[in-house]
Amino acid sequence: MSAPPDSDDDARLPCLTTGTPAAATTIEAMVDRLTVLTPSPPVPTMSTASSGTAPVGIGRAWLSMTSANSLTSAAVGRFIVIASAKAAIWAALASPAMIWSMAHAACPRASG
Repeated sequence: MSAPPDSDDDARLPCLTTGTPAAATTIEAMVDRLTVLTPSPPVPTMSTASSGTAPVGIGRAWLSMTSANSLTSAAVGRFIVIASAKAAIWAALASPAMIWSMAHAACPRASG
């Protein structure tokens, strides 16, 4: 069993205090001006374009994207290879012990 604490924790201020927000205020004239009296038109939930055909420009763009996509695939992309070859530079900075010590220094009450 551990020894009782030297001081009472209730006498200390809380670590992350927040104030009570001010009550919301409105200006009636602004509310009346921004109130929409007519409902918005309905939004279509299904596409109206036919499924078999597309406009000529879109088909041409799709072909150029697929040809460019094959040249920069994940198997041959140079950024993918470089990113997986190197480890993190500051791995020790993000270690659990380092994070715990930073959190303890910032808020000693939360570490108990």
